[in-house]
Amino acid sequence: MDATKGMGGDEGARPAGPSRRPGSKPRRDARPQAACDAMGQALNQLLLPVMTTDEVAALLRCEPATVQRYVHNHELVAIQIGRERRFRAEDVLEFIATRPTTQRSNGKTRRQNFP
Repeated sequence: MDATKGMGGDEGARPAGPSRRPGSKPRRDARPQAACDAMGQALNQLLLPVMTTDEVAALLRCEPATVQRYVHNHELVAIQIGRERRFRAEDVLEFIATRPTTQRSNGKTRRQNFP
């Protein structure tokens, strides 16, 4: 009888590669680089388009107090963080798209106070 048989020889040895059960998910470090890049881009799209009151005012070409009034009147959606407000870019774009436009009559503006 061989001394290695039944004594923990090669019978139950695991393969040298990473051990996974069939059908189990791969480890996080085995994720393809393309998937990591796609998740990073999605995260950037979620986090980057956030603006301050001053940035929104510059975009709308108005005073920050006007932006605050829009928020107070529930015309513009803001995220309150402590004492500060932040605005998602999609909310600002929706605000711009839903604003009424002025109408011109006969190709001239209504107000003609200019010399």
